[in-house]
Amino acid sequence: MSALALRYDLKRDGHAPVSVAVPGGTTQRVRLPDTEARTHLVGAVLSTRCGLDEELELFGEPVRGLKRLQRGRLHERIGVLTQAMGLISNLNAWENISLEAAYHGTQPIARIAQTARDALQ
Repeated sequence: MSALALRYDLKRDGHAPVSVAVPGGTTQRVRLPDTEARTHLVGAVLSTRCGLDEELELFGEPVRGLKRLQRGRLHERIGVLTQAMGLISNLNAWENISLEAAYHGTQPIARIAQTARDALQ
């Protein structure tokens, strides 16, 4: 088993604890018990910080106590795709628009770039 890219634990009074573990180099679909748990997980990962009732490790490094610059470096390595947005958080708008076409090789990258620019305008 490869090292974990993400480990998250949330302890909540009156609710079952939430634990998420994502091995490095994988894509995982995570189902959480309720909206509150989802909000905590997404907030912790996207902000690269956690509350007192949470533990978060990214790429084997606990985020609690990290300085702003260190959190920023970790944050740059994270890509999150949510059902609500349909975008990957660490890609810019052009990359999000062109990713599917470029991945499947349906058009030359220059044409994809122009289509993305046209769509953004």
